[in-house]
Amino acid sequence: MPKSGKFTDFRTWKEGRTLRETLYDFCIRTGQQTLLQEWDAERNAPLTPKDLSYGSKKKVWWICEQGHVWCASIASRTGGKRCGCPVCAGKVKAQKQAYYAEMIAEHKKNDR
Repeated sequence: MPKSGKFTDFRTWKEGRTLRETLYDFCIRTGQQTLLQEWDAERNAPLTPKDLSYGSKKKVWWICEQGHVWCASIASRTGGKRCGCPVCAGKVKAQKQAYYAEMIAEHKKNDR
């Protein structure tokens, strides 16, 4: 608990330090609900956008509205360059994406 003895919200205080704004709060504040829609809840479980800060370097799974799946850090989606889906941007060929999606589906860690 903070030295003041006041405890208001566990997301703003944890183990004696202040956490940065959560990804969820950042998206709502900046009007970037698209990021919340692209969050892959199934692959990122049990984590949610309310659990991580918007500038986190942690890599998580995203899925665009076209159904392309990719892994990128939260900071790369919320920072200055704000990368999006690499397939839609033409950085990854569709065949390669299909191969990766198949490999992800077959990976034992993804069986829940």
